[in-house]
Amino acid sequence: MVSKVDICNYALQELGADTITSLNEKTTSANECKLRYESCRRSLLQMHLWNFAIKRVALNKDASTPAFNYGNEFTLPADFLYSVMTGLEEQFQSGTSQVVNSNLYVHDVPSYGGVDKYRIEGKKLLSYDDNVNLVYVADIEDTQQFSATFVELLARWIAVKIAFRLTGSRGERDTQLQIFERELAEYQSIDSQQGVFNRLEVSGFLSEYF
Repeated sequence: MVSKVDICNYALQELGADTITSLNEKTTSANECKLRYESCRRSLLQMHLWNFAIKRVALNKDASTPAFNYGNEFTLPADFLYSVMTGLEEQFQSGTSQVVNSNLYVHDVPSYGGVDKYRIEGKKLLSYDDNVNLVYVADIEDTQQFSATFVELLARWIAVKIAFRLTGSRGERDTQLQIFERELAEYQSIDSQQGVFNRLEVSGFLSEYF
């Protein structure tokens, strides 16, 4: 049963650093891991549509409405991280939808012929529709839900982030980043073989996280 400490220790081992028994230890290794763990976990979740993190929900319309333009608003799930697509978009993508209504319009995305008119602002989804089904990536915190490949990548990503602080070597940091980029591409491919939504993957943005 993998834990946060286990994942951090995998990272520390890659760097040849001392391992820990708790994130609350008064050691440099523990302090660096505690500082970086959550941001690394969340940013890694946004680098790929990990199957274990995808959820779908039928949203309930709020009693309140947007100040202008959109007719309805929906409160997003507490674990919402980012949107994959609405149910209508998924129907267009699969080619099974015959729906034609004013909430859809032709868009220049080759994977499907229309997109649902909606907008996410803060913790709300704004829409013209009375009913919205949403596929989204959840902010999964429970390590027992992580896939094996995600565990390995998260450890490597943490190693990238803490490498310089623990080793004082920019070369070690760069080496860890190069390994991470190779593993990310490999594990994305493995995860996608389980079935993936036909949309643009997050790629080429590692510099934003570094």
